[in-house]
Amino acid sequence: MPLITIAQVKKQLANVQRGGDFDDEMLTNIVNGVWALFCTLTDRTWEAGTFTEYHTVRNVHQKVLPLRELACSAITTIHNDVDGWEYAAGDLVAAAGYTFDAEEGLIYFKTALAVGIYRSVKVVYAAGYTSVTVPYDIKQILIRQSAHWYKQAKGFAGYERLETTLDEFNLLTLNQKYRRKFWHEDM
Repeated sequence: MPLITIAQVKKQLANVQRGGDFDDEMLTNIVNGVWALFCTLTDRTWEAGTFTEYHTVRNVHQKVLPLRELACSAITTIHNDVDGWEYAAGDLVAAAGYTFDAEEGLIYFKTALAVGIYRSVKVVYAAGYTSVTVPYDIKQILIRQSAHWYKQAKGFAGYERLETTLDEFNLLTLNQKYRRKFWHEDM
């Protein structure tokens, strides 16, 4: 579900379309299209949700674990199951045993994780954005791109050339700021 609303796009368009006679069906399709393209190009899940990830510990000194999704609001559970994929209560890492950096998506363990079998660490956490918490820069890029596509579709002067991708500068900026941080091959 897009993290912007049709009303926000209409507000952006207010200076070029007087009288408020908007094609709501077209706006809905454009907002959904911009959102789908944005998610595809950034290779991220932006909507708030609960995520489960499995990690492999390969180093006996590993004390940092990167999460795939950013804007982590809470860690639900962490299991470090070195002998099987049961993730039982005895494998649970106590909350006092780690801290996490929500902005960077990193979990810092007070002691090194036990090296185990493939995907021996299971992390369940909440992350993502809502239409209220989405960063301003992301929201503005989505609104402006939706307004731009609407102007093109409606044939506004100066918008005849059809562009199908988001502004390259904005994508580069977002990619550097919100990119996923892959630290090892099975992330």
